Amino acid sequence: MIQKKYKINKDFLDVKSAFADMDGILIHKMLPFGWGLDSHKGLRRRAVLKIYAGSKCYKFKVAMYSSTKDKYYLHIVNAEDAPYNIKFLSTRISVTDKKSKTEIEETLEFTTKNKWLDKFLSLFINMHYLLKGIRYKLFFMNK
Repeated sequence: MIQKKYKINKDFLDVKSAFADMDGILIHKMLPFGWGLDSHKGLRRRAVLKIYAGSKCYKFKVAMYSSTKDKYYLHIVNAEDAPYNIKFLSTRISVTDKKSKTEIEETLEFTTKNKWLDKFLSLFINMHYLLKGIRYKLFFMNK
């Protein structure tokens, strides 16, 4: 399990609206290098995200969606096999209002059913999450 917290110096409503954007600009910016968003019709319960990793298309589903006045929560799982022979992938994104800042907490769980490959992939996924913190800050600085 990989868990990261990012603190953003933007209003909660701005961050929430960026996640809920129908164009998927934030989602597209947060994908790893070489990946692309094929179809996106908003993040709502049972929505399907089609994401290209290289030349292959993968499907992900929004399993849970919740929004209140001070918290926004998403749970995204893979609908079929995920990239790199990952059998199960679960991402939980929680956006919380912390008065002067907004906190984004992401939790990723995955398995390939091969412990060695899981450890190897976690190195690259951790590097992606490190860069993702910088991407969040740059995205909201320019918004």
